[in-house]
Amino acid sequence: MHTNRIARLIGASSVLAACLAAPAHAQDSVARLPAVAVTARPDLPGAHRLAGIVRDTIANSLDGAEVAIPKLQRRAFAGNDGSFHFENLARGKYEVRARKIGFAPQVQTIVVDDSGGVGVFNLVPMPRSLAPVVSSAARGGLSGTVGDTAYLPIGGATIRVLGNAGSATTDSLGRFFIPLRAGTYIASVTQRGYESRLVSVVIPPDSGRAVTVFLSRLSKPVSHEEASNLFLLEKRLELRSTIHSRVFTRPELQQMGVEWGLDAVRRGIGQVASGRDETWVDPDCAVIMNGGPKIAELNTLTIDDIETVEIYPVSQTPSAMPVRGRTGRPTATTLPPPPDATRQAVWSNRTKKCPLVYVWTR
Repeated sequence: MHTNRIARLIGASSVLAACLAAPAHAQDSVARLPAVAVTARPDLPGAHRLAGIVRDTIANSLDGAEVAIPKLQRRAFAGNDGSFHFENLARGKYEVRARKIGFAPQVQTIVVDDSGGVGVFNLVPMPRSLAPVVSSAARGGLSGTVGDTAYLPIGGATIRVLGNAGSATTDSLGRFFIPLRAGTYIASVTQRGYESRLVSVVIPPDSGRAVTVFLSRLSKPVSHEEASNLFLLEKRLELRSTIHSRVFTRPELQQMGVEWGLDAVRRGIGQVASGRDETWVDPDCAVIMNGGPKIAELNTLTIDDIETVEIYPVSQTPSAMPVRGRTGRPTATTLPPPPDATRQAVWSNRTKKCPLVYVWTR
């Protein structure tokens, strides 16, 4: 009996020691649970409706993600739980696009039938340069800071207000200032080894504008055509006729209350061609992105994409566009022949009702 009591005491001591040692062991080796992928789909929303959810690749809801149906020029924004919905849709197939800054966009074809349609998007994280930030400044003119995508200042960057309105070079802290009168301006920001950017501002009479511009490092060499894009833009702005073309900056588009690039182009070409507020333009017109060589469909672009848009009637290509000379009479431009991107856009639009459009992105 005495022996059994000793055995029981030794056993209890061993259990107690194991329990006391457990926390120390847990601190040294943290248990890692496997990731849980959420694949559940929302219920069908009912006739004439389309609903769904936007997540990232590890099932986190993406609040504020934009979901668009370009064919219908409609868009919605995901709620806190990543959900979205559209109503009053006819039966049929729709291409639906989901996107959010910092993620690669995704397009799905969704069928809406008598029970409605459902889409689940899982967006892949993707580094992307940040859009310029414009704010009010007490000091008149245009001031600001230029940095890279890691928020480090870039010294020696050149800020040039197109139209010979002024220029400046950033100091070692990335800061600059250009004295400007009240008005609407488009400025280019360039630095060797970085992608160039455009920023448009409206400077009021009683204050200035401060901008923060982020430049991304070049991922590949710049082609000869791309290297001349800003030069050609400036020439078009200098030589264009305000009667035969329209240029809208981002602040002007916001003031107009447009959401889609198509609406802006229809309004601009309407003013040029007929003096009306708006005229018909085919939604799938090819437009030139950032001067070329990239081409995109007009109906895929929203105001969130656009910094500046140039609109020319197709009969007034920039290489032959009439401009006002010193005498006030139309005269020929001195622009070089249009680049490949311009010719490609004109050729793609030959069977459509499309103006010549250049879109400069944010």
